[in-house]
Amino acid sequence: MRQTTTTQQKILLDGKTVTYTLTRKRVKNLNLRVRADGTVAVSVPMRTTEREIKAFLEKHAAFILSAIDRFAKKQKNAPIPHTFGDGDQLRILGEDLRIKVSVGSKICGACSGKTLILTVKDPTDEAQRRHAAEQWATAKLSEVVSAICERAWRNFAPYGIPRPTVKYRRMTSRWGSCNTRRAVLTFNYALVAAPIEAVEYVVYHEFAHLLYPDHSPAFYAQVAVFIPDWKARRAALKALPCKFL
Repeated sequence: MRQTTTTQQKILLDGKTVTYTLTRKRVKNLNLRVRADGTVAVSVPMRTTEREIKAFLEKHAAFILSAIDRFAKKQKNAPIPHTFGDGDQLRILGEDLRIKVSVGSKICGACSGKTLILTVKDPTDEAQRRHAAEQWATAKLSEVVSAICERAWRNFAPYGIPRPTVKYRRMTSRWGSCNTRRAVLTFNYALVAAPIEAVEYVVYHEFAHLLYPDHSPAFYAQVAVFIPDWKARRAALKALPCKFL
């Protein structure tokens, strides 16, 4: 019985050289995966020929290149790791704020122009600095989303939908969700890093689900009534990491 083998291969797709991991093993079909780090993995049955593999990859060239490009953009836009110390930057609503740490009796945050002032009892305590930043960021997100929801409600109320309850939580792969049965809209805390236009798109997207629970053409037509450029806003959102601070 032949053993599973794994090798590194290269192929030219639409003028771009793509390196991929090829695994031959006991599977029935040719399988393709582009991982979050942009690497490409292909698994094929033992007896698959080089010509068949090449044809398979060329057939999926558009998907492969698009996925690699999408993941590369996400990595480029990923927030720079920081410790919430003096001089660090925090991306809020699409803009970078510079952090300034001050000493006070209460742990809190406040924004002054392009500066986010984090007041903590012990400036050497990273946990306190993070807590101050997260506390301020969640309040800022709630303020912005609440204002957008009020506008969205005025737009959607004539359709006869119930006034939704708005909640927030951390999510790893979604920017928002809608419980149509309970009329509850939940938004990801990570939205605080997205531009206002992208946040607005997510809010209207979830409101539209109160009319259309699926992602049918009718659903997107409804979104387009209020957000005509929703595709551009969604594209900008996809380039961002779904991570809170």
